[in-house]
Amino acid sequence: MDDKKTVAGAPSAAVAAAPKPAAGGATSASSGPAHCPYRRTTDLLQRLAPNKMRIGFFIGAGCALSIRDADGKPLIPDIDGLTKQIKDSLDKHSALKTFAQTAWDRVIARGIPTPTVEDVLSHIRTLKSLCGKDAKSEVDSFSADILGKLDLTICEQVRTIVNKPLPTSDSPYHILASWIQAIPRERAVEIFTTN
Repeated sequence: MDDKKTVAGAPSAAVAAAPKPAAGGATSASSGPAHCPYRRTTDLLQRLAPNKMRIGFFIGAGCALSIRDADGKPLIPDIDGLTKQIKDSLDKHSALKTFAQTAWDRVIARGIPTPTVEDVLSHIRTLKSLCGKDAKSEVDSFSADILGKLDLTICEQVRTIVNKPLPTSDSPYHILASWIQAIPRERAVEIFTTN
C-alpha cells in the first residue's frame, strides 16, 4: 500500500511516506506504528479533503492566544492574565476594593486556591441571585446593589481588556477560513466555540 495517496481537492502539501516501524517497535494491529506523525497527517488530509464529508471544528478558549501583536505577545490575555489585570484594576477602585477582595477571599475559602475572574463572577452572580430583586437585601454581607456594581465593573474591565483591533490577515483564524473556503462542500463546515 502506498502511503503517498492524493485526494482530489486536497491541500497541496507534500506529505512524506510513513517510515516502517523498527523491528520490535510499538505497533498497532491495523496502522503500523502507535503514533507516526506522517501517517496521522496523511490520514487527516484524506479525511478532511472530500467535499461530501461533514466537518466541524471546536475552537477552544485558548485559541485566541494564537493571535499575536507586533511584539509577539498574545493580543488577548489568557484567563490568568485577564484575572490579574482585573484584580489589579479592582484593587485601585476605591469604592469596590474591599468588596472585591472579600469576594476573592470567599472564593478561595470555598477551596479554589487560585480563583479566576470566572470563579469570582460566578460567586458574585450566585450571591446576587439569592438577594432577589430588592437592591437593599443582603447575602453574606454583600448588598444586591454592591454585587451588581461588582458584576458590572468586572464585565466592563473584561470588555476593555479584550476590545482590541484584530489583524486583517495572516492570523490562524484567517488561515482556517481560507482552507474552509478553498474546497466547495455539499454541507457547510460547522464551527463551535466556548466563547
